[in-house]
Amino acid sequence: MEHDVFISFAFKDQTVASEIYDYLRSQGIDCFWCNDLPGGSKYGQELGKAIIASKAFLLLLSSESEASDSVYQEVMIAHNNKIKTIPVRLENISTVNLAYAVAGNLYFDLFTKPLKQRLPELVVDIKTQLGKQPSPPPPPKSRPQPRSQPKLPEKIRDSYWHYVSYDALPDWVKEKDKIRILNSGRTLIGRTFIYRLNRNIRKFERKLKNPPR
Repeated sequence: MEHDVFISFAFKDQTVASEIYDYLRSQGIDCFWCNDLPGGSKYGQELGKAIIASKAFLLLLSSESEASDSVYQEVMIAHNNKIKTIPVRLENISTVNLAYAVAGNLYFDLFTKPLKQRLPELVVDIKTQLGKQPSPPPPPKSRPQPRSQPKLPEKIRDSYWHYVSYDALPDWVKEKDKIRILNSGRTLIGRTFIYRLNRNIRKFERKLKNPPR
C-alpha cells in the first residue's frame, strides 16, 4: 500500500515523532511509521517495503538519530530506491553519518519555534514537495484575523509590500521549487516584482523590484 510519507526517527525521539505523525494525518497526509506494523510481522522486511511504497521519506534529524544504526539503514533504503528525502532537524546539528543521503536537500528546522507553530509550516512544505497544492495555515489564534484581506492596488507604484493571493501569483512562482523557496522564508526575484511569504500572517506578498523614484 502506497503512503505519502514514511517517518524515520530514533527511539528516544518517539514522543515528538508521535506528535508529528498525528498532526500530519489530521491534515490529510497519509503517514507510516514503525508502530503501524502489525504484530508478528517480519519487522525489517515489512519496514523496507513500507519505505519503498512511500512517496517521501521524512527524516527526523537529532543527535540520537545521527547515532542510530536503524535510522541509517532506513535512510539508505530510501536513498537507494530514490525516495524523496525531507530532512527535518529537531535540534541544531550538522549531520555526518547521514550527510551523503541528505546532500542537496534543504533542512526544515522544527527547533526555531514552538512545535505547534512549526507543524503547519511543515505541512505546507510536505504538500508542496508531494505536488499537492499548498494552502498556508491560518494565523495563530492569539493573533486576531483581519475581517477582510486588503486589496492589491491595480498598479503598484511604491516600494511597499502588498498582499497577493495564491491564485493571483504568476505560474512560474507556483512551480514546486519556487513555492518551496517562499515557504522556507526566502524571497523570489522576478523581472518586475519581488515575492515573499509573510510568516507572521501566512500571506503571500509582492513589491516592485525597481520602484519609481
